[in-house]
Amino acid sequence: MDGVLSLALLEHWESAFYFSATSYSTVGYGDVVLQPVWRLLGPVESVSGVLMCGLSASFLFAVVARLIERQRISQEPSVSVVVVRSLSLDSPEPEERSAGDASSREPPG
Repeated sequence: MDGVLSLALLEHWESAFYFSATSYSTVGYGDVVLQPVWRLLGPVESVSGVLMCGLSASFLFAVVARLIERQRISQEPSVSVVVVRSLSLDSPEPEERSAGDASSREPPG
């Protein structure tokens, strides 16, 4: 391993992965321990594991809530609003009437 920085905290990478996995998941069996100088690394990994678990759960909750809201909105019946220009000289502003309103229909003629 020329040119690679190696701290050699644990003898094999499998042991290092096992240590990190048990620390990150906060199981921490204690069967693999670091040298006294590096013992603080275990609790730091445990705290980051707890924080990442909370972050992942809140992200998943936000995504599911947004999907449910999007599905609810797509299933609601839509109500359309029709803007009709009045031909009367008295009221030059448009009037808003709903599409299903019987008074919104003008008599033919």
